[in-house]
Amino acid sequence: MPAISNKVPRGVLLLTTVLACWCIQKAAPAAGPPRIIFILADDLGYGDLGCYGQTNFQTPHIDRMAAEGLRFTQHYAGSTVCAPSRACLLTGQHTGHVWQRANGKIHFRSDPRDLTIATMLKRAGYRTAMIGKSGVACNDSDGKRPNKKGFDHFFGYVSHTAAHRYYPTSLWRNGKLVRYTDNQGKAGKTYSGDLFREDALAFIDANRREKFFLFLALQQPHADLAVPDLYRKRFAGKFQETPHPGGHYRAEPEPKATYAGMISHLDETVGAVLHKLRELGIERETLVLFSSDNGPMSEGGWDQDFFNSSGPLRGGKRDLYEGGVRVPLIARW
Repeated sequence: MPAISNKVPRGVLLLTTVLACWCIQKAAPAAGPPRIIFILADDLGYGDLGCYGQTNFQTPHIDRMAAEGLRFTQHYAGSTVCAPSRACLLTGQHTGHVWQRANGKIHFRSDPRDLTIATMLKRAGYRTAMIGKSGVACNDSDGKRPNKKGFDHFFGYVSHTAAHRYYPTSLWRNGKLVRYTDNQGKAGKTYSGDLFREDALAFIDANRREKFFLFLALQQPHADLAVPDLYRKRFAGKFQETPHPGGHYRAEPEPKATYAGMISHLDETVGAVLHKLRELGIERETLVLFSSDNGPMSEGGWDQDFFNSSGPLRGGKRDLYEGGVRVPLIARW
């Protein structure tokens, strides 16, 4: 399997991609710059994928992406927690320069401050979208902020606390609140991961003849531990379980089976995106990247040691060890 050792911060990697796209356009105007899709997992550890050594469950679509592309082995997130890591990713700056340096009630400031990759790509003629968990704020109430920061289309959570839940009572779509009356947060009928997959595929389809940048920021496998039964049942009874009684996060009788099911759902979303590109005949014109925002969590009934989620690395989320900041990165074009 191809692998590459890389120590470039991923925000810089994204900005470099923009410059590369510009150079490609200048050198070969007939071909034009590529479409760009960046898929970001939430709290996925370095060892949580088959192509990085995971053996308790399979990730066939992501593994195939790695086999057909590049698997990076020394790729680092900008921080050990969500908000500052995403701020680094979207602005191309390190944590000493970004405005959003911690989780909490903080958000990107109005342009020209905290310029995002989306704004830069819009200037280059791209149509831009962010779907899932907003990276331009942590706990916010302004559903229009992602659109103000360069994203033509936004659908998802603007509050990271709200994004703990997989059965949302409401989500934001381009500044308008969409309500899900059959959901109660910790339980319900409409799973957010299904909604984000559907919306991402619809965006790709609608913009298949355009240059576009899609930032698909998925929740899995962050706690709550929650996934539709179809995915959990694949692993039910396979592991020795210690039920989680609940609290801030939902109660879960089978944390390990559910965690494995969540990553399986994530893997199938990646597979669906790659299939859509092939179906539309644009996969050779599309750069797809997959990564995680920081190391693996230990909360909500989950422990990073259960499945060796950090692989050979020490520590996990919130730790300034390798396990907290070294994350998977796969690039396929």
